Amino acid sequence: MSSNVTAVPAGAGAAPSIAVAPAQVMGVTLGQVLAARVIAAGGGQVELALAGGVLTAASDLPMAPGATVRLQVAQTGPDRVTLRVLPGAEPALAASASPSVALERAGVPPGATGALLAALADAGVDVPPGAPAAALAARAAAAGVSTPAQAAAFARLEAAGLPTTPAAVAGLARLLDGAPLGRTLSALADALAARTPP
Repeated sequence: MSSNVTAVPAGAGAAPSIAVAPAQVMGVTLGQVLAARVIAAGGGQVELALAGGVLTAASDLPMAPGATVRLQVAQTGPDRVTLRVLPGAEPALAASASPSVALERAGVPPGATGALLAALADAGVDVPPGAPAAALAARAAAAGVSTPAQAAAFARLEAAGLPTTPAAVAGLARLLDGAPLGRTLSALADALAARTPP
């Protein structure tokens, strides 16, 4: 679910809100509160992971990658649903948050966290603390990383610059973890990677 949405400026004393096409938040009801995870923010844009999809909105609100934002359905109409940004969102991750802490805060299980960090290190991907770690954690959580096999698949896709959708991560995890074809393909991929100059 990818959508371009716009931020609606807040009036005096009103909370800022985001206008969304109704098809992007089907089944919501007036007053319903939704939780979204900030994937990326900057340059007047914010990407939110919401209900298994990604919404991109124009916004100058200070949002840190990895933070949770609470949104309340303020208005529904035939051509627009307005989501009000509620106060009391999870505090932004500290600038010095380590990758493991950022992954934990994003809801990635400990076993998958260790496997993900090890697989990224094996792939030569350095994840600095702070905002880069928070952004990686939000992407891993949005991709549904919950097992070591999914963590390895996510790391390979991330290192290759390929999409890390939940379907891609799950499919590659099944392939890599499968017997014996998956292990053979994994060994071949590793051997090719070792022979290919950077």
